[in-house]
Amino acid sequence: MNSVKHANKLLVEQLYRDCINAGRLDVLEDLIHPQFAGSGGERGPRGFMATLVQLRDAFPGVQFTLEDVIAERDRVVAMARMEGTEGGSLSGFSANHRFPAAIAIFQIKDSRIVRAWLQSFSPQRQIAVSPSLAARPAGA
Repeated sequence: MNSVKHANKLLVEQLYRDCINAGRLDVLEDLIHPQFAGSGGERGPRGFMATLVQLRDAFPGVQFTLEDVIAERDRVVAMARMEGTEGGSLSGFSANHRFPAAIAIFQIKDSRIVRAWLQSFSPQRQIAVSPSLAARPAGA
């Protein structure tokens, strides 16, 4: 892996470890680009911080375990598993609507995160293949 891809992966891993899991919001200025734009309309490090504060209020002690971190060009994809206790609501959802798995895509510019997209999955929303469909021969 080239050094830029490796550095981008380390940046995202530091975001999860230090900011999201440990709650060290003081390091966000070093990780989030001033031109940051989030998928929910967040802007800059302060917008990113506001989202993290909401997340930590809704799930005190939240911890994300990174399952996969993949870097290509200026993007890093992280698949994470979330654990936390319920404490409030997040973006209109009560905290009992858990999203135990999430995939985030981060775009890196000037060694900081400039864009982020997030897709979370709840057990109720996961798609399963019906056993009867799985048993069908191809083309049937």
